[in-house]
Amino acid sequence: MAEESGGIKKNNYSKQYIETELIAIVKQLLKESGEIFQRDIKLEASLQRHLGIDSLSRAELFQRIGKKFQVDISDHLLMTADTLNDIATYLCSDVSGIKLFNQHAMLASHGERPHLDMTSATSLVDVLLRFGQEAPDKVHVYFQDEDGRDEVITYGQLLRLSSQVSNGLRERGLKEGETVAIMQPTTPGFFYTFFGILLAGGIPVPIYPPFRLQLLERMWVNLFRSIRR
Repeated sequence: MAEESGGIKKNNYSKQYIETELIAIVKQLLKESGEIFQRDIKLEASLQRHLGIDSLSRAELFQRIGKKFQVDISDHLLMTADTLNDIATYLCSDVSGIKLFNQHAMLASHGERPHLDMTSATSLVDVLLRFGQEAPDKVHVYFQDEDGRDEVITYGQLLRLSSQVSNGLRERGLKEGETVAIMQPTTPGFFYTFFGILLAGGIPVPIYPPFRLQLLERMWVNLFRSIRR
């Protein structure tokens, strides 16, 4: 139920269909999480206050919505949507149309994929070092931001920028085996940070950031209170 126009995929779902499916998705999510919700789920119900959907469940909810309607959910909507009606309004708008990712064109611009024997690799660092040194132009990540802009991260680029992060962490006293929390959105910077920690000998610990700005502020307040103790 989608049409393509100028590289843009726009949904043709009716407003009623979207609203009905959103409620069905939420009901299934709550059922799987063990939540017993006796009342009818309304479009005006707050995801957190009324339905009890926390940050992790919220991430899963938006993942299911994106898959159902074949759209990429913007980071702005992830952070600001408070009700199902907010989500329905977004899905009914032209903003929800997604730009098709032209992987074949990206691949062609970076040449053929080389084949390396990685049977001796024992860690992600081994893989990164091998490809980064012997096949630096091999594409590791195809990335598309919420505005539809395409970007690729090659192994050479990943190794170079991750090494900068690694050097910075070592200069700041990171010791081998220490954990490092990462609270970043899914952007290219996340991958540089993740592998930079690994290269420095640390253990990356990705943390889901709270999606509501009020919760993020509360989390930092609690964190600083813990540090002062």
